[in-house]
Order: sequence, then C-alpha cells, then structure tokens
Amino acid sequence: MSTEITALLRQITSTVNRTVVGKYDSQTQRTYICNTKWLRKGKRVRVGQNYYTITNISYNNWVTSVPVNPSNTTPLNGLIYIPAPIYFAGTKTAINREFTQISNDMGDKTPTIWLLETFQQSNNLIGTPIEFESNVRVFFLDETDITNYTTQEHRNEVVKPMQELVMAFLETLNNTTGIKRVREYDMITFSRFGVERQEGMVQNVLDANLSGVELRFLLTKYKENCKLNC
Repeated sequence: MSTEITALLRQITSTVNRTVVGKYDSQTQRTYICNTKWLRKGKRVRVGQNYYTITNISYNNWVTSVPVNPSNTTPLNGLIYIPAPIYFAGTKTAINREFTQISNDMGDKTPTIWLLETFQQSNNLIGTPIEFESNVRVFFLDETDITNYTTQEHRNEVVKPMQELVMAFLETLNNTTGIKRVREYDMITFSRFGVERQEGMVQNVLDANLSGVELRFLLTKYKENCKLNC
C-alpha cells in the first residue's frame, strides 16, 4: 500500500497548477500578479521560451524581474510558469542521498515536496467504501539563508511561499476522484534554521539549507467504482 500512496501523491504533485497570470506595467516596471502562489525572490520563471529571474516580490500583488538572456527585451507578461515542485518519497537517509545527487544547483531541486514514508494505515475496511486510510506526513521545503535571514525574513521568504504550496497541493488533492476531501489537517512551521525541536519531529530536514512547513493529514482512498461524493 505504501507504493500506492507514494504514486498517488507523486501524481498530485505533478498536477498542481503552477501557472500565474501577470500584467506588466511600463511605468512602474512591475508585473502585477493577483495570486503569486509559492513564487519568491531569486526564482526563475518562464513565459513561452523566455526565462526571467524574480528580483523582488510583493505577495499577491506584483513582482519585478530581469531576463536570464540579456538579449531578451520582452517584459515579464502573460501566462507565467513558476517553479514546479520536485517530489521525493522515502526515509530521511534515502532521500538525503537522492536529493544530493540531483544537482549542485538548489534551484534545480526546490521547492521540494517530500513524503516521509512512515505510514500508519488501515486496510480492507470490510463493509465500507474505503480502500485504505493512512496518516501521512509531507514536508514542503525551499532554500533558506541561515546566516543572513532574520526570523521575520525567514517567515516571509520561505515559510509563506511554502504555506501557499501546501494550499495548492490540498486543492489538487481535494479535486482528485476517489479521494476523500481533506477538511482537517495540521500545518507545522519550522524554526528559522530548518530545525524543529518539538518532540516527534524530524530534527534535521535533509543535509541542506532548507526550511518550510510540514503537513499532516489523514489520506482516505475509496474503492474503485464507489459512487460516494465526499
């Protein structure tokens, strides 16, 4: 069953909508975006075949950017693709090795959605439409500057975007056929240095300068052909 849970959440991650719509204003030289989702300063975005680096952001308001290719004179405008979350599933030891080997560029592997494979689950609920239920823990992580960020900067630059990613993930999950809508969940914010000291938490979140939030919820999958609308 763990394989099915892993595959299901991988699918959810891959289908999270990562587009936003921007309108460039030549007077302010800002691109106005009503919903910036998990976009943050320093990240690359794409419009068509052109890439841009976000230089500043006012969440759910506007961004400024510079083109990655200096010869590109087209401003950031229109349908914008923001960084796709990278999915991992497994224990801390296994994922730490996989995460390290992907790339030396943190931008190639963040933001990260990591399913910690330590499940508590119920199977074969006889007489019910439920195929299985499982308590899952999913980490939503991005780069953090452990040297220079204040606590407030950490929350604005890392925690807030990851909270937005959590909400996009839950929205996609709740629109997935055969899955019970998640109405109750716990969202746990990490401390400034990506180390959470509460009992029962993973103390070191991979061997990288990452931080963000943890999502805990009960994942319920219905048996195939179940007609319940939950």
